[in-house]
Amino acid sequence: MLPITTANFKKAIKIPRACLGFAASFTGMVIVPMALVILYVGLIASDRYVSESRVTVRQSGGSQEVTSLAGILSGASFGSPGENLLLNDYICSLDMMQYLDASIGLRNSYQQGGDPLSRLWPWASQEAFHRYYLKRIEVANDTVTGALLIRTQGFDPEFSRRMNAAIVHQCEKFINDSSHRIANEQLSFISGELASANESLLTAKQRVLSFQNRHNVLDPVEQARAMSAFVLQLEAELGRQEGELKRLRTFLAEDSFELVALNNKVAALKEQVAEEKQKLAGDQAGKLNTISSQFMLLQFQAEFALDKYKATLAAYEKARVESSRKVKNLVVISSPHRQEEAEYPRRLYIILTALVGLLILFGISRLIISTIEDHKD
Repeated sequence: MLPITTANFKKAIKIPRACLGFAASFTGMVIVPMALVILYVGLIASDRYVSESRVTVRQSGGSQEVTSLAGILSGASFGSPGENLLLNDYICSLDMMQYLDASIGLRNSYQQGGDPLSRLWPWASQEAFHRYYLKRIEVANDTVTGALLIRTQGFDPEFSRRMNAAIVHQCEKFINDSSHRIANEQLSFISGELASANESLLTAKQRVLSFQNRHNVLDPVEQARAMSAFVLQLEAELGRQEGELKRLRTFLAEDSFELVALNNKVAALKEQVAEEKQKLAGDQAGKLNTISSQFMLLQFQAEFALDKYKATLAAYEKARVESSRKVKNLVVISSPHRQEEAEYPRRLYIILTALVGLLILFGISRLIISTIEDHKD
């Protein structure tokens, strides 16, 4: 036997003290917290029911240009992932939370239902309410099918279903209103351009009619061409008669009947040619060439206005068809349902996770304590 000394006595009582310390620390760090976790999760924590729905954005037409009736009647296409992300942001927005609060009493439901640790505090601010709201919804985008998964949590299964249905309804209104607003804005702009082009065309046509009535002429350009051709004929006839006159002067006297008659005819032709040329051209504003130039300008403006009206009308028809083809709608793939079994809290998962975490924490603390004691020795 070892002699009874102070050192041996300390060694003898060291093991019981270590056991007592281990038991006390294990109780304080593992058993007591686990008892509290089991008490809260098993008896106090409120059930939370989840309602789930799946939606997607459908577009009644693609982005290709309308070139045929077959293209107009082509099948519908589903929205892009960017549209689902936009819908995701809208569901998580403050506007959606305020709509749910006004329509189904979201704040009152989260304040009155559930246990004290799960419910929303009555004095919670709008920002705190929004953070709480984000914890009670889940929105996931399926990139394979293009569907958007919406999950809502509530302390009552019927309220959870109503909340999900209200979100789907508001999303449908948001998609329809935004797509129709864009289409109406495009049509409104094109309609304004069409009205302006129509007014310009009517004004140009009225100017042409007023010009024709003022100058009492249907087409001064054609009339000028006809008069020019007539003057050319007169000049040709005048040249022929002057040639004949020169020929007769070679063997006839100046006072002969034939020569006098031919001289009178040549003089008459010269006078008529001068008169017709005076009608065609001159310094006065009423000359036919000036009238023709003014009429051509007015006619060109009328033709330009007509071409502009045709192009605007074609653009209007195209925009009208495109707007009807590109209208987006929300398609409900899976409607919100009423859950019969609570999905949250996941009691067994929470208890096991807490147990593992406490054991790890306890092991780390014992390792630190043992290291410190060894260094003391």
